[in-house]
Amino acid sequence: MSLNQIIRGRMKSFAEEREITNLHEDKIFERFVNYHIIYSQHPEAFLGNTDIIEEITVAGGEDGSIDGIALIINDQIVSTKDEFNDILQTRSKIAIEIFFIQAKNSSKTRSGDFNNFLDGIRSLFLSNPNLLMNNKLKEKKALIDLVFSDDYIQLWKPRPRLHVFYVNLGHGETSHTNNHTKLFISDLEKQRLFDSEVISVNVVGSKEFYTICERNDNEFSATITIKQMMPLADVKGVKNGCLVLCYANEFLKLIQYEDENLRKIAFTDNVRDFQGDSGVNRDIEQTIRDVPDQFAMLNNGITVVCSKFTPTNYSLYIKNPQIVNGCQTSNIIYRSKQHSDISKVPVILKIIETEDYEITNQIVKGTNSQNIVYSEMFEITKTFHRHLEQFFMTCSFGEKKLFYERRTRQFQDHPTVKQSQKVSFKNLIQASCAIILECPELAYKHESILIKDFAGRVFHESHSMLPYYIASALHNELATYFMHHPIKRKTYIAYKYHILLIMKLLSQTDIQPSLSNLKQIDVYYKNLEETVIKNSMAYIGNSIEKFESYRKQWINLGNSKYAIKDNAKFTGFLIQQFRKKSQGEPENYGTVSSISLDRNGRQYGWINVANDQIFFHQSSSPSFDWAGRHIGSSVVFDRSLSKRNDPMAKNVTLVET
Repeated sequence: MSLNQIIRGRMKSFAEEREITNLHEDKIFERFVNYHIIYSQHPEAFLGNTDIIEEITVAGGEDGSIDGIALIINDQIVSTKDEFNDILQTRSKIAIEIFFIQAKNSSKTRSGDFNNFLDGIRSLFLSNPNLLMNNKLKEKKALIDLVFSDDYIQLWKPRPRLHVFYVNLGHGETSHTNNHTKLFISDLEKQRLFDSEVISVNVVGSKEFYTICERNDNEFSATITIKQMMPLADVKGVKNGCLVLCYANEFLKLIQYEDENLRKIAFTDNVRDFQGDSGVNRDIEQTIRDVPDQFAMLNNGITVVCSKFTPTNYSLYIKNPQIVNGCQTSNIIYRSKQHSDISKVPVILKIIETEDYEITNQIVKGTNSQNIVYSEMFEITKTFHRHLEQFFMTCSFGEKKLFYERRTRQFQDHPTVKQSQKVSFKNLIQASCAIILECPELAYKHESILIKDFAGRVFHESHSMLPYYIASALHNELATYFMHHPIKRKTYIAYKYHILLIMKLLSQTDIQPSLSNLKQIDVYYKNLEETVIKNSMAYIGNSIEKFESYRKQWINLGNSKYAIKDNAKFTGFLIQQFRKKSQGEPENYGTVSSISLDRNGRQYGWINVANDQIFFHQSSSPSFDWAGRHIGSSVVFDRSLSKRNDPMAKNVTLVET
């Protein structure tokens, strides 16, 4: 069997898993290639996120001969300006990588196609490109212009890296493609956007692409030579454990492939991404360079979780190693091999053999607690999420089941679990923000921002689990709808969280009970399941129509048609259309949209009321639970006027349900 036959077999499985078999073979191949190229570099981006492949894919006419573009900032795929701004809230410096991909479902490497591809990339870095662009390409162009603007150049650290992949099923590079590559790199250097050392152009033939697919899909193992080993005490759930002393060149076998490319998938369980040229990392590098023999004494070591390890004399066989603590040390060792003799650098490894995800979670939490990182990695170690994962397994809607994928590649050994059935933490918290908390204008934010903003409001031990399952199911149904209605997706994907909220409001106009009132909240969401989920396609179509109708009404009332997606007032307007005062709703009723500190250190906030925002302050609502940060909570209040005669709320009180 030829490599091309094997690749096409994998492509068929890929299409079946993602339920895109209805697409033309060339369209499937474009998505298949986009997935494997980006996954090989940034596997964490695909954790249960069914939208990523479509966000990367720009092919479809007027695409500049480009099939895929991924803008990656601080190891996160960025598709919108909002996502870019979210990253800026958590980092003062930005590391930028840009991937351009062309996928040719052909056994020939055509020089003309390759040159057209490079010309398309050149054009995107021009101020006024002479290039016809579809909407997706325009969006990518706008993001590229943003990160290369004068406002953000000062935040670059290091300079942006450019990765170009031309993939076909032929033999890869030719003398013609090499000539085109040299000219392309020279042109970009003249534009002073990139230096040659940060540009990589890869012409990938069937052999190279097969290797990429193999690495992405299959298990990994390595045998390292060790100096000393000491067994660890027995622990329930841990099959085996030991402390190992080895040299850094042997450790590298766990984190790089035979061709010495970094095995990035080894770090997907790590809490923190590589921090680059930080002060701590410079110290690690200096120790390797100046006093390598003292490294084991000065460094805390590296924690490795694996599915199996077997010692033999002075060697150790390790299967599926994951670095759960020591990402910075590992990357500095990998980088230092270029200028230092790392065969003289002793490294301490803690190696733990387990296939119990809860043990892995505990290790991640215990070994990283000193980092004080509040991220989704820590959030999913909590008991609530473990129970929620089990709860998902007991539920189904119709013939479909969903699986809460808390950990990277958690269901890789379950071929019957399709990609469309997996719910990532990102999907979960964003759907919960839109549906449960009724804040769709905030749901677009990065999950690390949402965890902080809604701490205590979601995923509490006292909460019913059914609302989270139903919110995830609605999100899943909308994703399926968009997959089969590409024109609707193109128009309304930017408003998907508003559409999710409308799906809820079409069925349930009553104020939602407390998530901790298990009896009432379960009745509320079971009604939602009976009405909406069992007729989801009809409800989605109706919700899109309602959204379009209310958007027009909003604009006709004199409001701006721009930035509706992020406008809390528009959310209030939507909610008000479904919850009229005739239903017994108090006149002075709303939901808290934001809470902040004034310049005197006192708290104030805003309340969504119909299509308006009402100000309230700690001085006039002293009994309000300000410490609780009840963003999205229902409140009642008395109307008043500020000193400037602007409307404001006083005596704000949480609605107890």
